[in-house]
Amino acid sequence: MKQSTFFSTIHLFLGMYIVLWLNAGNFSYIGDYIPTVVKFGLVAIWLMLSFVQHPDFIVEYVKLSWPLLFFTFIMIVSMSSFTQQFQMNYIYCLIMLAVTCYYYKYGTPKDIKAIILIFALDVLIVSIHTYVVVLENPIVARAISTGAALREDLLEDVVVPKGVGGYGLCYQLCCLIPIVSYFFNKKKINIIVKLIAYAFVLLLLFQAQFTLALITYVICLIISFSYGKNGTINLLIAKFVMVVVAVLLIINIEPILEYAIELSNAELATRLNEILNFIRESDTSGSDISSRLDLYQKSLNSFGSNIIIGSFGAKTYGSHSTFLDLLGAFGIIGGLGYAGLVLPMFKARNYIQRDNNIRKVATLSILVIMVLSVINVIISVEIMLTSIVILPLGLKYLYDNGGGKLENSAN
Repeated sequence: MKQSTFFSTIHLFLGMYIVLWLNAGNFSYIGDYIPTVVKFGLVAIWLMLSFVQHPDFIVEYVKLSWPLLFFTFIMIVSMSSFTQQFQMNYIYCLIMLAVTCYYYKYGTPKDIKAIILIFALDVLIVSIHTYVVVLENPIVARAISTGAALREDLLEDVVVPKGVGGYGLCYQLCCLIPIVSYFFNKKKINIIVKLIAYAFVLLLLFQAQFTLALITYVICLIISFSYGKNGTINLLIAKFVMVVVAVLLIINIEPILEYAIELSNAELATRLNEILNFIRESDTSGSDISSRLDLYQKSLNSFGSNIIIGSFGAKTYGSHSTFLDLLGAFGIIGGLGYAGLVLPMFKARNYIQRDNNIRKVATLSILVIMVLSVINVIISVEIMLTSIVILPLGLKYLYDNGGGKLENSAN
């Protein structure tokens, strides 16, 4: 028994290590000093212990991950531009699926709680540090919301501290808001604490100049106000407030955008101006919206040329939408790969049968992830860690433990 407990503890610590490593937050302080072979070696040890403790783990893993396993194999065989660009991202996703599979099937409430808490602490520390750094250096803010190539040019003469989040962190916070809001409501967190938390994330996304993440976050936050027991006065009031706020935002969208533009730095102001012009005149010429639409069309054209295998990874996709890029690069096979990415979230939603509120959280989370995957590239490791591991495990944990009564599982 002692030996079993010892190995279980080692296994849990390795699971926590995998989460911290893939989240690329505070792990960045030591990541450069750990050889790649050691990083993957620790994952191999975790997999071995998983199999030793539960020999049917491999079967369960294949059941969950076969769409992504098949797609990743085809992608690697293609030796294409897509392979060079995204190969490691999908390998990381396969590792994430192993973590989800194990703890979803065999993890105790304490195991899942430990995984979620270490992740939450990492995200909290990185978010606070990122906000401080962005306030001190606006150039870092621009780099956060852009791709790797442009980021290198922007930061050519700037040293960015370790433990600073970027593109992945911003989307990560958007994906987390439904479940965090639900947890706050169920735990009856003080309204002041909730407002401070929501406002902090809003300010971080605003300072990071991430227009799409900012809009997504606000929409999710408004919808999240409707969580609660059906028929209660508080829920009716919350829904009424949600409708009023939504209507006011829609009616006053132009003056709100104008005011936001005055407060914004140059990059964010440009994006908000494009949105304002689109609302007023339906004009997208020369804007980021126009270039996005062109890139989406490029992926669709590639898919249309061969719906079975697309361009087989050749660079005829737009590189601006995970969903459309997969279709453009690998056709229906790419669609199978996409299904593998979102399967854990659907599995979690199907698991929730008797609690409509947690089911609503799962539905909203799935919608956020899928919408973001259509309008942008979300194969970033941090975003995938959230959607593949943290959200499915978090939803299961809340459902199994009375809708967020975390204190019960600690006893």
